Formats: sequence, structure tokens, C-alpha cells
Amino acid sequence: MPNFHKQKSQFLGAVLEKIQAAVYKPAGDLTVTAFVTAEPLPFAQREQGRRLDLQSGDKWASEIFDSAWFHFTGLGPDNGNQG
Repeated sequence: MPNFHKQKSQFLGAVLEKIQAAVYKPAGDLTVTAFVTAEPLPFAQREQGRRLDLQSGDKWASEIFDSAWFHFTGLGPDNGNQG
């Protein structure tokens, strides 16, 4: 019996790329600020801890169980809608 595993994997990979290209469209850049602590803090204390301004790919935790509150800011795409 033939084994089509390699062909199926290649085909599915190509289909996934097509779906991602059709669905995922970058909307804009985000600014990310994290307030890192060793223990979880309630929302009222969210700006306590070590402040980090992050870029894509930055490591924010120095220990395996660090916690953080994140603040994301950005603009969505301009679709020409007035509202």
C-alpha cells in the first residue's frame, strides 16, 4: 500500500499558507508596556513592579513563574468609515 504521508504534509502546508495569507492581515503596530512582579497582583496594583517597554520578541520574565500586567496600545486600520 502506498504511503502518501509526505505528499499530504506538503499539500496541507501549502493550504495552511494560503489560509493564513487570506485571513491574517497586520492591522497596525502595537505599543506594549508590562509591569512585571514575582507574584500576581490585583488590577488596582497593576502598575507596580518593574516597568518594561517591549518590542516584538522581547523576553519579559526573568524567572519561570513571573507575573505581569500588560498594556497594549495601537490603532486599527483606517477603513474609510466615519463614525
